Amino acid sequence: MTFSDFQPLYDFSLIEKAVQACFVGTPGGSFVAPLNDDDPAREQWTAGAGNIAFYCAFQALTFTQCRPRVFIGLHSVNCITGAYAVDGNGNLREKAWRGQMKFGIITEPNYTLHTQLRSAVLAIIPQILGAVTVTDFPNTGINALLNYHQVSEFYSRDASTSVTPEDGSYQSAISVELAFSVKPTAWPAGMLTT
Repeated sequence: MTFSDFQPLYDFSLIEKAVQACFVGTPGGSFVAPLNDDDPAREQWTAGAGNIAFYCAFQALTFTQCRPRVFIGLHSVNCITGAYAVDGNGNLREKAWRGQMKFGIITEPNYTLHTQLRSAVLAIIPQILGAVTVTDFPNTGINALLNYHQVSEFYSRDASTSVTPEDGSYQSAISVELAFSVKPTAWPAGMLTT
């Protein structure tokens, strides 16, 4: 087993992209994702009238002028105590984490629009996990979009109800607590889990 065998297990941006896909795929929603990094039209991209740009932290520099917009970033990720596996080389590997995802909401200085957007984000967050039952948990909601990870907790915490006027815009934030782990089927061949 080599470093590259394990690299996807530590690419947590995949979770940000899956959350983005959940919002963009919401039926009746108006969230749209920016163009891919390799698309030549990326620099001129706009969400279009009536749409809301929804982007991940790695896309932030390109789309800072979009309004309205929602951006997300995963941070404060820590290994869950005792959640380890031993790989085929005898190395101890983390296999489950807790973290926070910040949703930043930015609109023109229009209080009604801003609060409507914030409430839409809060309404979608509980749907991210999808239907959770003992038998289908790993295959529904966000987990159906992830190849290497599975999310077991995803809930809002400390949602800001205040609106901050800044740089000619209204801004607020929602924090989400999440827990996720490596899917049992994602470990490289020869992996020993404990």
